[in-house]
Amino acid sequence: MRYTGSYQDLAKAGDPASHEQVEILALMKAETEAFLRRDFDAVRSFWIDTPESRFMVSWPGVGTRVSSGPDEIISTVKACGADAGMDSRAEGTVRYSNISIVVGADMAWASYDQVASTDDPNFQLAGLQRELKIFHRIGGEWKIAAVVVMARTVDHLPDPVISVGPSMEVLWINEPGRAAVASHPELLIGPARLRARNRDSDADLRAAVDWAHNLKIASPRKKLAAMARLRTVRLGETDEGAPLFCWVFIEDGEVLITFDVPEAAERRLNYARSVFSLSPAQLRLANELVAGHRLTEAARNLDVSVTTLRTQLRRMFDKTGQRTQAGLVRALLSLHVPTKV
Repeated sequence: MRYTGSYQDLAKAGDPASHEQVEILALMKAETEAFLRRDFDAVRSFWIDTPESRFMVSWPGVGTRVSSGPDEIISTVKACGADAGMDSRAEGTVRYSNISIVVGADMAWASYDQVASTDDPNFQLAGLQRELKIFHRIGGEWKIAAVVVMARTVDHLPDPVISVGPSMEVLWINEPGRAAVASHPELLIGPARLRARNRDSDADLRAAVDWAHNLKIASPRKKLAAMARLRTVRLGETDEGAPLFCWVFIEDGEVLITFDVPEAAERRLNYARSVFSLSPAQLRLANELVAGHRLTEAARNLDVSVTTLRTQLRRMFDKTGQRTQAGLVRALLSLHVPTKV
């Protein structure tokens, strides 16, 4: 059985294959409504009351967790969405698609995609979740025996994000990305492909995307070793002379590009400071280099001698393993900040 629609209409799926499927759809609908209004006593009533019940979740901000038994399960459910209840706005916020329900004698399972969207940034369910529910019929009544929930991290990123394929085709773009790329001086989409206006920057961007897609098919050990790093691509400068960057990285198995993030370079440099143990003076020089200034300009801006900056630069080369200023800038900006892209 397949059905696409809002959770309010799940029990109106036309001509379902069996009465059991209607009952399961009604149970799914009732549990969703109880969760959205934060009625966790009602949520608990839909579960079998045995230690064998399981709730397995991989969700941004919660991590991967396996809970057993109703007490532990409800505690996890609260942690996943205690702030997601929306009594007056629950109508229409959640819809299911690609539903498949299989019913046996006293066991059944349903797999589906849950999609939730809202303008409220505090609504934690926003985005796509893949879900699997297993049901057990006890005393003629269907109960939930196990649930598996997997949510995409990228749906919850507040910065501009574009997902691209191996040929730079745009697969997905979030709303901040759609708004930012429309007025970006160096990036554009057309036709259906992302590219940089500057030929050299476009070649660098394509090379970074190739690196990321090759990494996706690498061995798990190599992939994990490189996942913490991004590829930095310099796109050019604004009319005021400020440098423009974009970053290519992998998240949720997708090759993603983010750009024009407010204070992104500063955030990455501060992270690089802790990773490479940069001194305050070295961090100031790093900011000058990222801004595209030569050592003579940096010396004038920082009111120090060029000789002093050359000494700092050599020490930064030693700490990062780089031997050129361009390589140093890429190394400093290509570290992944764990809490935010």
